[in-house]
Parts: sequence; structure tokens; C-alpha cells
Amino acid sequence: MHGVLDNIFDEDEVQRTRRRTLSRELSDLYSKSKKEFQDRVTQLQEEYNEGVAQQYGIDSEEYDYYSIDLSYYLRGNVLNDPDIVTAIASILASERPGPAVVVGSIIDEIARDFFNPSVNVENKKAYHMSDVTFNSIIKQLNKLQERFNDLGWVVDTNSYTWYGQLGNGMRMAGETDMIAIDKQGNLHILDFKTTSDLSKFDT
Repeated sequence: MHGVLDNIFDEDEVQRTRRRTLSRELSDLYSKSKKEFQDRVTQLQEEYNEGVAQQYGIDSEEYDYYSIDLSYYLRGNVLNDPDIVTAIASILASERPGPAVVVGSIIDEIARDFFNPSVNVENKKAYHMSDVTFNSIIKQLNKLQERFNDLGWVVDTNSYTWYGQLGNGMRMAGETDMIAIDKQGNLHILDFKTTSDLSKFDT
């Protein structure tokens, strides 16, 4: 979305290094003692949330939105899943949500609200976004909706988690921003990105 934030990238080298380091540490603890593993994950969660509190304020809507609760990953039945270490390390790799994560999440929320006929789309205080920028996003979403209408696509704003397995056997899961269903019943994944370089989306 033009004018919102530049340079939104996937996991960078610093985050990759941190994720690998955390994965090794947690894997060792996981093998030695579930109690030590649980204590360390709880400590990392507290450090993460302290970072969010310092950046946005503990009483802010952003803190409520971006603070994390890893208690699900500490339950006995979940601790039997060998992918649990990778999941936790990935969540914590960025240390705390930076502007890129925050803005990307805001765009997703605005888009979901826009395409949901039962929701009133508005520039919420928590966005910290000017009306000019917000109106620019809505204008672009209107154009996108016109395009979907021309294609006969129906947009589904529900959150869906998808599961799969890579060729090397690694299991993966992810949540789509939104999906669309075309006239033939095919599914299309809609993933919103932020950038100032509109030429990326000429097609």
C-alpha cells in the first residue's frame, strides 16, 4: 500500500540467526528437561512482552494486540510435538513487533473489515494513521473490489489455517489474510503487502 511504509521484507539475516540460536537452545532444553524448557519459554515471553510494552505502552491497544501468550505451547499434549521448538523460535525471532509487522497487520485488518459487509470500516485510533493515508488505502481497496467484481470473485474474510508438508518432510502451517472463490470454485489466496514502489503491482 503506497504511502504507508517502505521496505517490508521477509525474515532478515539477524532474525534468521536469532531463530537458529533460539532453536538450538530450546532443543537442548527440550531434550534435557521439560521443566527447564517451560521456564525458559516463559522467560522469553516476558522479555518479548516487555519489549512490546516499552515500544507501545502497556496500557495501549497495540500492547493488547501484539503481546504474546505462549502458554499453549507449554501444555503436556503439545509438548509431544517435535515442531514446537521451531514454532516458538519463529515467534520470538524478531524480539518484538517492529513497524513492519505492525503496519502489515494493520493493512490486513483494514482489508478484512473493508471486504466484510457487516463491518463498518473506520480509521481507528490504534492505527496511528492519518486520514489521508487511510483514505488512500480505502481508495485502492475500492479499485481492488471493482476488479474482483469484474472477475466474479467472492471474497471470504474468515481466518483459515492451512497445513501442509514439504518435500523434506517438514510440516508447516500458516494463516491466510483472506481468500477468494472464483466462478469455477477455485480458491485464490489474497495476501496484502506494503510498499512505496507501485510498479511491483502493475500486473
